[in-house]
Amino acid sequence: LLGSQQEQWLNESFVNARKDPRLWNVVAQQTIFGRRDYKLGAGLSLWNDGWDGYSAARQRMTQAMQHNALQNPVLIGGDVHENWVGHVMADAYKDDSAKVGVEFCGAGITARSAGNSKLSARLAENPHFIFADSERKGYGVVEFTAKQIQTELRVVDDVRQQKTKIETLAKFEVAAGQPQVHRIA
Repeated sequence: LLGSQQEQWLNESFVNARKDPRLWNVVAQQTIFGRRDYKLGAGLSLWNDGWDGYSAARQRMTQAMQHNALQNPVLIGGDVHENWVGHVMADAYKDDSAKVGVEFCGAGITARSAGNSKLSARLAENPHFIFADSERKGYGVVEFTAKQIQTELRVVDDVRQQKTKIETLAKFEVAAGQPQVHRIA
């Protein structure tokens, strides 16, 4: 997903961020970063039209985060027609590896729904994620302060209606300096 010049630029940005650890290190990118295994049980079945299809690039990026000792990495993505919230792992293929950041990936407001019938099993298969929803569509609101971030997933009642009810699907919090996301609502 990143060319060599983009990887170099991103790594240089991480080097500069290391100079001020109070800052949030936000990487806004086009898709979901964390591994999503669709096969229940042994073995893997991955969606290759995202970072799962570029595992070497993902590993280089997480290694750059660690090498530069980023204190507050937050990845924000979209374009997967689902909401996913979780942790960026040092090794995407080892669920017991260190948490090096957090991730919020939102569903497009007009994306079609795949339904939630298989979602609890998919979450169990991917324990680095703490929340997922593929039925409700909307957008995310992220509020940054020096001490924490709060992310609110907002959803619309009916994407086909111009005037529709908007509500909070879920709300999350991350304390500065701790790559741990908590659901608070």
